[in-house]
Amino acid sequence: MEVKFRKMHGAGNDFVLLKMDDSLPEDFADLSQAMCDRHFGIGADGFMVAAPSECADVKMIFYNADGSIAEMCGNGIRCFSRFVYEEGMVDHTEFDVETLAGIQNIKLTLRDNKVHTVRVIMGHAEQSPSAVPVLTDKDRFVDEHVLVDNQEVILTSMRVGVPHTMVFDSAFTGETVRALGPKIERHGVFPEKTNVNFIEVIDPSHMRVATWERGAGATLACGTGACASFYAARLKGLVEEKVEVSVPGGKLEISLDSDQKIVMEGNAVNIAKGTYYYDC
Repeated sequence: MEVKFRKMHGAGNDFVLLKMDDSLPEDFADLSQAMCDRHFGIGADGFMVAAPSECADVKMIFYNADGSIAEMCGNGIRCFSRFVYEEGMVDHTEFDVETLAGIQNIKLTLRDNKVHTVRVIMGHAEQSPSAVPVLTDKDRFVDEHVLVDNQEVILTSMRVGVPHTMVFDSAFTGETVRALGPKIERHGVFPEKTNVNFIEVIDPSHMRVATWERGAGATLACGTGACASFYAARLKGLVEEKVEVSVPGGKLEISLDSDQKIVMEGNAVNIAKGTYYYDC
């Protein structure tokens, strides 16, 4: 089977994108794994299909690199938004995208008639344990001391599209992310696993964040993770209402609007397009 694709990245978080086609399989789990494989496929952190929607301008179907479906992806939806605009699936710079995490409002900023940045209203952070989900008898999971592989770690969890857990550690390194990330992701307190964000607050307007993504591993950026990290820092009174978040792959601007909804703005970059030969 010949599959037309585009590859894009948002702050280094890379994706394979397709338009819905009758020739595609109904279940994208195997196709997403095959195309995201970095040795035998295109190579990507995630996989998206643009499909018609009955409740928004367009629908985003998202899979992780391991073939698991996910509700949303912050960097992914920016790339998706540029993709559907350039493919003519939407014809205006403000539109809505249906996701499993709800409908997301998009605003494209153009420069020389090309998409320069993408702004996404991510909505409110959900802190109830049932929403995350996380197993606790408390109203919120904030600054909880959890034993992870015989090491006590202080964790804060919430849902911003998908489950996120934050670790504030000004001295974290890539080795920290790779060592602790998968252990926290699969900890028994998280029944659906969790994304894990390591945070350094540099000053009230600047943070550094690195993410171990559920189903993808260490990535160069995670948009929903940057949003959750910003909100967790706001809960602690550590940052202002608008922050530049440095991630390994670049920078994102995260803020709160007048309704206290989280807003993310960043790039969406074309890498390549072509034909993938799928041996199904």
